Amino acid sequence: VYAFYSSTDPTQEVGVSTLQKKTRVGADGSPESYGSIGLLAVAPEHRRKGLATALLEHAQLWASENRMSLEVVTQG
Repeated sequence: VYAFYSSTDPTQEVGVSTLQKKTRVGADGSPESYGSIGLLAVAPEHRRKGLATALLEHAQLWASENRMSLEVVTQG
């Protein structure tokens, strides 16, 4: 879990994302690791400030450094 906190109130979480390392069977039958984003949220009063973009960029960097693909799991 990655979170951003308010600069004026360090106990107030203003943005959060969850990122998990998962494994699936690849096309060749061997195990393949990938990153999965299950949640991405920013408090309404803190939107349009780049927080969600920063959370996604962090997830992309982590996946790239670990040589994994990245997917977003939608809730519906």
